[in-house]
Amino acid sequence: MSKKIFRIISKLFLGFIIFGFFQPVACDQNGFELAENLYDTNMNLVSIGLYVTFFVAVFSIFCTLFILLIRKNICSLGITILDYICVFSSIAGGVLAFITLFEDYSMDAIVDFLQIGSYLILTGWILSFVFLIFSRKE
Repeated sequence: MSKKIFRIISKLFLGFIIFGFFQPVACDQNGFELAENLYDTNMNLVSIGLYVTFFVAVFSIFCTLFILLIRKNICSLGITILDYICVFSSIAGGVLAFITLFEDYSMDAIVDFLQIGSYLILTGWILSFVFLIFSRKE
């Protein structure tokens, strides 16, 4: 497969993050409801981390689609660096939110707390990163 196909597949898996945000993430709330409720309870860092996770994924997908429409090539060095920055920013936002929110809980309590949206987001991060690496190898 070509680098371009791996890059597009990586973006499709970023779509898991977007889809996961609209599913119940925790406490029977989707990502936006959770971020808004956390912001209202003065957990601003967690709320910002959740928003960064979502909006960076959206930005990365639209940026790649825009470049495909204009240049027909998404495998240049500048675009590759931008892709890595976007994926790492999305992961960093989510990890920041996760660590800040759950620093006082045991792992068993955390696993019981998380719902399908959280697992979709995690799957999107992992698979997007893996396919982004594959797009560099070929």
